[in-house]
Amino acid sequence: MPESIDESANVELTEEDLENESKGQLIKRAGQLRDRRNDLNQKASERASKRDELNAKTREKVDEAQTHREKRDELNEQVQEHKETRNDLNAKANELFDEVDEMKADLELDEGKGIDQLESEIEDLEFKQQTEVLSTDDERELIETIEGKREKLADRKAKLDQTGDLESLKEEAQEVRAEASKHHQKVTELADEAQEHHNRMIVARQVRRGPGGRRPPPRGLRPRPEAPARTRQGRGKRAEGRPRRGAGGRKGGGRGNLPEVQGRRDAGHRGPDEAAEGRQALTSSPP
Repeated sequence: MPESIDESANVELTEEDLENESKGQLIKRAGQLRDRRNDLNQKASERASKRDELNAKTREKVDEAQTHREKRDELNEQVQEHKETRNDLNAKANELFDEVDEMKADLELDEGKGIDQLESEIEDLEFKQQTEVLSTDDERELIETIEGKREKLADRKAKLDQTGDLESLKEEAQEVRAEASKHHQKVTELADEAQEHHNRMIVARQVRRGPGGRRPPPRGLRPRPEAPARTRQGRGKRAEGRPRRGAGGRKGGGRGNLPEVQGRRDAGHRGPDEAAEGRQALTSSPP
């Protein structure tokens, strides 16, 4: 809250004072009015400087908030673009992996024993045949077992020869999935950066609006300070039978020096040179 004006320091001058006070008193009163005017002008100048300073800070915060807002919106657009690309790539990768599963099912690669296992079993059986003494029936049965496993091994290898396209398809699916992961990472980074700019925009707006969080009213809607009402005590209410003072403070004879006093009153609204001329006019008037 700005410091309020101390109205108790105001100097009042009524029509009655102009009519009743002596020239010396009026000169003193004019000096007091001039000093009060200068004091109020100084306060007005200080407040105008403070106002301009606050307006400059407000404009700075407005520009800062706008910059963060534009950057946030730009980043959000990039986030949306990377999201769409990521989703498209994930959909494509899913299709490719489905094709891989279909090809593996057609080739029955997930069923039965693998090549390495079949070769190991055949090797063990052949070693048994060569090192052990077996009956004719046992040896015949062992030979049949070995032949059966060799047939399975040959069939397995034949199917694997047909998996060239399968491996190529699997690699493509993995590459597409990796590319989708890169776009997902970019989405996360850009979203975090956009959130940071959003937070800074909110802070700048709060500083602009002040502690209460409300914007100051537009300049055209701000209430103007009311000027203190002039006191016109005694105007037109002179007591009956009370004589007027003439020039030099003597009773009677009308307001001989009133025009010069009026000029003294107007000196408070002129520059220093004009005020000095008014002061000289007062001091040079006849007693």
